[in-house]
Amino acid sequence: MVSVTLSDVQLAEARSRAVAARVADRVEFRLQDYREVTGPFDRIVSVGMMEHVGRPHLATYFRKVEALLTPDGVALIHYIEPPLVCRRPST
Repeated sequence: MVSVTLSDVQLAEARSRAVAARVADRVEFRLQDYREVTGPFDRIVSVGMMEHVGRPHLATYFRKVEALLTPDGVALIHYIEPPLVCRRPST
């Protein structure tokens, strides 16, 4: 399993938890931009990335996910969209 983050704090926490869970020899955590990751991967799980990528860059993000997947690979993308604010028309 490979995990990437741009956060030093997240990286340190992930490594610490992997050691505590005795799985550090089976996982790899990288301080790396997702655009620099090379594949292929048969599974990709992305949690909370789209919120940080931003709408203007979503096409680049999804092209990268697609490029990293094997032909029969699967991606799971977790995203929370803030609710739309409905405003009453001015009178």
